[in-house]
Amino acid sequence: MKIHKDLVNLILMSLVSAILLAANTSADSPPTLPNSFSGTIKLENSSGQFDAPSGTVIEAFIDDIMKGNSVVETAGRYSIDVSGTYEDDGKNTTFKINNVAADKIVAFNASYPPPNTLNLIVKICCDIVPMPGMEKVPTDPDGDGLYEDINGNGRKDFNDVVMFFNYLEWIPDNEPIASFDFNGNGRIDFNDIVKLFEEL
Repeated sequence: MKIHKDLVNLILMSLVSAILLAANTSADSPPTLPNSFSGTIKLENSSGQFDAPSGTVIEAFIDDIMKGNSVVETAGRYSIDVSGTYEDDGKNTTFKINNVAADKIVAFNASYPPPNTLNLIVKICCDIVPMPGMEKVPTDPDGDGLYEDINGNGRKDFNDVVMFFNYLEWIPDNEPIASFDFNGNGRIDFNDIVKLFEEL
């Protein structure tokens, strides 16, 4: 009987300890609801504005720490959830594509945040320049913000694919990445060559 009583006391003490621990943890870092944002997302360069292509990765930051990310599913539209703590309440939330900040900054709301409509524009920093040995700059024949006409002859053809392959390492150092990122993953890679070929 004494063993049974001791076991009951041990279980009760364990339960009390667990409850106190949970209460302390909750007090230290209470949970918050994510801030949800959605709206239009456009890229802008010297030629004007255009819809961010599907596959484009958007990242959200608070104090330079990534708090959320999402992928554009429909060209020109996005949605993203930004997670934070009560310590982040009122701090600036920035949105970036390819490490370039969008035009709007909003304060994080840690207390019952409503869904937010926020239309974003990301300015591409650089102008399009000719490929090595070429006089004409690449063009965007279909107006989608992606420069498929690599050799600048005014149309999409197989020579564009060959030139893109030859200058795969040169392009990210000399051209705005978003203008040649055909698969929208934020970098220039072999899959962009495949996507360009598929557009011919």
